[in-house]
Amino acid sequence: MKKHSIQSTVVAFSVLAFLVSTGLYAYMYGTTADLVKETLDARKLVMASQAARAQGKEVVRLYEDSSSKREQLLSFFVPAENAVDAILAMESIEDDSGSSVELSYIKSSPGDVKDRIGKVTSVVMVKGEWRQVMKALELFETLSYQKSIKNVSIGLIEAGETGKSASRWSLTFDISIATLQKI
Repeated sequence: MKKHSIQSTVVAFSVLAFLVSTGLYAYMYGTTADLVKETLDARKLVMASQAARAQGKEVVRLYEDSSSKREQLLSFFVPAENAVDAILAMESIEDDSGSSVELSYIKSSPGDVKDRIGKVTSVVMVKGEWRQVMKALELFETLSYQKSIKNVSIGLIEAGETGKSASRWSLTFDISIATLQKI
């Protein structure tokens, strides 16, 4: 009987020790899993912060590197109060190309207050010999302003006689030049 009671005590103690150790193991496992999760979340947060800091530095570098280009960009727009200068520049193409240049339906639109970009539009008619007309078109295309050329039409006005006179051509198109309003 004594053996039986000692054996039952040892078995009960073993079962109790097993249950306590299993409970402690489960508790430690849960605590460790929570700590690993918290550590991984903290690590993600730190990496996101570092990426945001690097991106911020890149934006600042890009801003500083583009300062001269931003100034150049503004030169592509005609100040709204100087729209006449753009019209005069278009009219001066007549002298540079040797052709006849007529601007008609000149209109200035101020644009939206929000985006500050307006435009000066006109219908352009160029008359002259082929090389003069093409030179004028090239000069219009290379104006140093932000522009849009649409509805280009070219036609023969008068055929020249062989060896005596050159043919005369007519070129018509719509041009729109961007203007920028002051803030």
